[in-house]
Amino acid sequence: MVQVTAAEALRTARAAADANRLRFTRHATERMQERTATHADVREAVRTADTAVPSDDGPNRWLLCGGGDLDECELRVVVAIDEGEVTVTVVTVFPQ
Repeated sequence: MVQVTAAEALRTARAAADANRLRFTRHATERMQERTATHADVREAVRTADTAVPSDDGPNRWLLCGGGDLDECELRVVVAIDEGEVTVTVVTVFPQ
């Protein structure tokens, strides 16, 4: 498994959001429903995130911080970036 840097993770996630290539796990979708976040909110939060921090959830999982949803409320998103994967999988979502 190829490890990516924080800068690469942020760049990859933003590019996936810009290209509308985010995949949402069932867990992420459930958390989004609980927290009234839409796919568009998450896309915007990923697109505008300014920091990627390694997540304890596993290798190449990143907590994206500093991004805002469509209402400009900060929304943190955990993404998984797998080797050779062009899309980013959204693992979970939670408000700041």
